[in-house]
Amino acid sequence: MEQDEIPANEALVIEWRDHRKGKDLEIELIIEDQNWSEISSDFSFLKEASLLALSQEATKSAPLAMKSPHRLAVLVMSNDASIRDLNKSYRSKDKATNVLSFPSNENLLPDEELEPVHIGDVVLSYEYVTKEAKSEKKPIKSHLSHLVIHGVLHLLGYDHETSEDAEIMETLEIRLMKQLGLENPYEGEPVV
Repeated sequence: MEQDEIPANEALVIEWRDHRKGKDLEIELIIEDQNWSEISSDFSFLKEASLLALSQEATKSAPLAMKSPHRLAVLVMSNDASIRDLNKSYRSKDKATNVLSFPSNENLLPDEELEPVHIGDVVLSYEYVTKEAKSEKKPIKSHLSHLVIHGVLHLLGYDHETSEDAEIMETLEIRLMKQLGLENPYEGEPVV
């Protein structure tokens, strides 16, 4: 079976590893919903977006383990039903959304010889993301790359709860998108 084939009723798992900025980085991509294959048969376009975000410095408010030089993030390509259940269970919001980030609560730096620190999971909804890209007239791969960057930055402790934090996070997102050769995802919107 080729890497891009998603077996019926099974998840496809793709692993990417890279070393940059003195960090060993790993991304595990889990495609749970077969509808994602309508976007692409090759998800390597997400490799650079996710690794670029994962290579960023963790914020001072992030748990110590997020600052580990050996990091692993998991991307889960799911659907509205699954993300709605997660949103309801963990955020008390009974609705679907585009992306949810679940940072790890790890507080200890591991021995460097051991496995990477799992800094958390980013879950994306196929229906929500594709509908949002269409309504905002954004190319789906660009929009998806932005949401992956956004989600991984949340894992590293970045947030947008205050206008100051939002400006820091959104400015970083814009810079990373530019490094990928992609448009400013906030074009036409003020950076808060």
